Amino acid sequence: MAASTNAGTRNHQNHGVTGKRLARTRWPEKEPVDDWSMGIPLAYVQELAGYWAKSYEMRRVAGRLNRYEQFMTTIDGVDIHFLQVRSPVQGATPCVMTHGWPGSVIEFIKVIDPLVDPVGHGGEASDALELVIPSLPARGGHFAAYEAPAEFVAEVRAGPLALVCE
Repeated sequence: MAASTNAGTRNHQNHGVTGKRLARTRWPEKEPVDDWSMGIPLAYVQELAGYWAKSYEMRRVAGRLNRYEQFMTTIDGVDIHFLQVRSPVQGATPCVMTHGWPGSVIEFIKVIDPLVDPVGHGGEASDALELVIPSLPARGGHFAAYEAPAEFVAEVRAGPLALVCE
């Protein structure tokens, strides 16, 4: 499914919903330390939430991402979303780029075009790549959580990690 784009369109309605939801946040008490030793500081999270509520332009970000073809496939019963970006250079090298966790394909947005079209960015044609960039599934995401096959779970529980899994 190739996605359509509304690049440059700011979604004020989305900001309103996000802002209202963030305004209802019940914040915990401030941590008793002045560093990150107890986790992310409350003030930092509140600043970030303020940015999301007032400044973050999801439609602009989505527009940048939607410039690329996007597809869905199912692997071992898990729905996988991925970008496929073809190079204008004949014979470009195929490459799968994967993000870490937590992470997203959006992390690669600034490097996609130079990788698939190095000539257009001052590089050599021999460096061109054809990219497949999967959105790795994770719990809490938009896709069903991955469930490991029973054989794998049994093997892990019987192996050196048995004590950790109990």
